[in-house]
Amino acid sequence: MNVSVRTVQRLCHDVPWLKFKKVRVGPELLPRHQMTCKKWGDDHEGKTNAEWAAVLFSDEKKWNLDGPDGLQRRWIDMRRPDPVVVRRHSGGGSVMSLIAIFETSCNMGKWLTIEEKYELIKKHRRSPSLSQAKLAKWAATAFNLPCPPSANTVKYILQSADSIEEKQRQGITKRGRDVVCPDLERSLKQFVDNCEANETRLSRKLLVQQAHQILEEMPEDTRPKMTLSVGWMTNFMARNGLRFRQFRRRRGEDESEKDEAEPGQPQRVVTDVTDHLALARAIPARQVEEEEDTVDPSTPVIEALNTEKTVMITGANRGIGLAFVKHYVEQGWNVIATLRDLDKEGNEHLIALNPWKMVPLDVSVEESIQVAARALEGVSIDLLINNAGMAGLYGLYDTTVEDCMRQFQVNALGPLLVARALVPNLRLAVAARGSAFVAQVTSRIGSISDNSSGGAYAHRASKGALNVFTKSLAIDLEPQNIGCLLLHPGNVNTAYSNFTGAVEPEESVEGMTRLIARAKIGDPLRLLHFGKGDIIDW
Repeated sequence: MNVSVRTVQRLCHDVPWLKFKKVRVGPELLPRHQMTCKKWGDDHEGKTNAEWAAVLFSDEKKWNLDGPDGLQRRWIDMRRPDPVVVRRHSGGGSVMSLIAIFETSCNMGKWLTIEEKYELIKKHRRSPSLSQAKLAKWAATAFNLPCPPSANTVKYILQSADSIEEKQRQGITKRGRDVVCPDLERSLKQFVDNCEANETRLSRKLLVQQAHQILEEMPEDTRPKMTLSVGWMTNFMARNGLRFRQFRRRRGEDESEKDEAEPGQPQRVVTDVTDHLALARAIPARQVEEEEDTVDPSTPVIEALNTEKTVMITGANRGIGLAFVKHYVEQGWNVIATLRDLDKEGNEHLIALNPWKMVPLDVSVEESIQVAARALEGVSIDLLINNAGMAGLYGLYDTTVEDCMRQFQVNALGPLLVARALVPNLRLAVAARGSAFVAQVTSRIGSISDNSSGGAYAHRASKGALNVFTKSLAIDLEPQNIGCLLLHPGNVNTAYSNFTGAVEPEESVEGMTRLIARAKIGDPLRLLHFGKGDIIDW
């Protein structure tokens, strides 16, 4: 098919404004396809008209236009809001699609305020002959918008003129949060006022329970069909100026110290994690002794908005995990320390550090992972450090099936399942602070190219599998602003290495935390050495 340069000019216009995207006409794009598209567009940006003609209408057009995933591409001029041309041509024995669509830039502008909508309505009444498209262009100029609103947006504004004028008279300047059920809103607000008057500690969970009770007491014919989601509760708190401030009573503190909190203010109290686990399992909670006091299992467990950063560390009762806990406690983080058995002897060093929460978790048991995730429901986690692992450096004739399966379960599958179960917690941190990270403590022993000594079959395979799992995890979580890291801690002097290592846990953790602090969303996943952050070959 012969296409002139003039045709390319008509389709593509000025090349520097041309961007490359995909049209979803098939299955949803995988992350690797999204990255491929972005790279392809970046590589081809800035071509001359002749170069565009060679790319668009050459033998490689099947790859460029349709691609291996069967999805069409589209070429986008970032200046123009209106579609210009859609053309089809055949080649290579199949039908290809060239869609030249001209759209506005990625900076789509802003929502029109009530005042701007009101001015648009007045402009329409002064000049009723103006079309919706011309009104949109007028709005872009009058309100200094980066792009004009669509004609449908203008149509909707004109249809809603009465409500917009009423909001203008009431002094409302921007889009508010809608109240789905005013009766529920009033009753729940009255409950909040009563709690504050009685100095009752509030939590999201307590508010949701009360909201459910209010809905159940409503007549069925007037009861709204609504789900009391996290988003609904967040909007309710924002409408009523509620914010849970941090208030913690550490284990062993005197009872009189809890009265230091300001009365009538939303508070939170952190109870022993065994109460959370009991609630998650729907069995009676275990009484937790604190001097002469006990925690009443009938008292609602209070969870609240977390204003500090939170880190969760698996395998936290000794070695590298204990050093991680010490570091982040000293840095002022909320530390969630997990270990297999809370009552096991040898946990006194961890207890002495007084972490924010201690959660029983066996990474080799999926049920234990799910119970821990339910216990931490609603807690934002900014950083998950999968440190728990096991060693077994068996040779060729000592390796058994049981050893391979056990190490694979603990070192590879366990960290993956923990990360998957806590994605909702990581998303909460993203919503609050923009990003979250999963740090996997792996080892260079899982590297294929670095293997020069042989042996350690099960251990090498399990750490290599962890690296592979984390690569896929990083691709899948990056669109949600959740990053992943692979960290080699070195030969650390712990029970993991039979205390033969040359590096102390504190030194290793100092290096790894420095790498974690420097991490950014979008960084390519690499196996990093704890020392200077050198990249280790896979």
